[in-house]
Amino acid sequence: MKAQGVALVTGLVILAAISLLAITAAGGMTLQRHQAANFQDRVRARSATDTAQWAALAWLYSRPDSDRQSECSTACFLPEAIYSDGAIPSQAEFLSAAWWTDHATPADRHPVSGDPIELGTTTGSPAAWIIQEVYFEAIDPGGNGYGIEGIGYYRVLSRGTGRQANTVAVSESLVARPWHGAYDTATYPPDAALQAFCEPFNNKLPCGIQAWRVLR
Repeated sequence: MKAQGVALVTGLVILAAISLLAITAAGGMTLQRHQAANFQDRVRARSATDTAQWAALAWLYSRPDSDRQSECSTACFLPEAIYSDGAIPSQAEFLSAAWWTDHATPADRHPVSGDPIELGTTTGSPAAWIIQEVYFEAIDPGGNGYGIEGIGYYRVLSRGTGRQANTVAVSESLVARPWHGAYDTATYPPDAALQAFCEPFNNKLPCGIQAWRVLR
């Protein structure tokens, strides 16, 4: 009887150990699934920031010279949906979704009319952008071959979210754009030729993304 009792206790101990291992393994698999889902959602949000940046650059490059005040460095008349220096907080990436709704332009909407636009590339996740002119450098229009009067430098904030509202990604770009000269503006909504806007300047003038970083 004593031997049978010992065998029973041993069996129960082994069964408990196996059950514990099974529970631990199941918990590990659940954790891995959550981690994978979070990673995928983060990738989705980051991809949405790329869409927002694409839309923002298209808007900036498509503005005609008449939309920006000529030979003006401060307190200038700027194209619609482009903020002046100091108008946007330095750490806007940490502001609420409500703030972004009030101040940013949805990537899939026309900045002025609010009508839906076809981007040609989208993640299906909410994306929005902000453009802020931070500096304007006047240059000699006779010395660059294009009649360009100045280069505007812009802070472009791009925000995307995943399926979960708390999955947020924000990137920041510093973008240069020549103004008032002999060149063709880009099209809006954006098309595949967006990058062609800077090609005529042949690297003789600053144009396009000068710096980029992830903020969140």
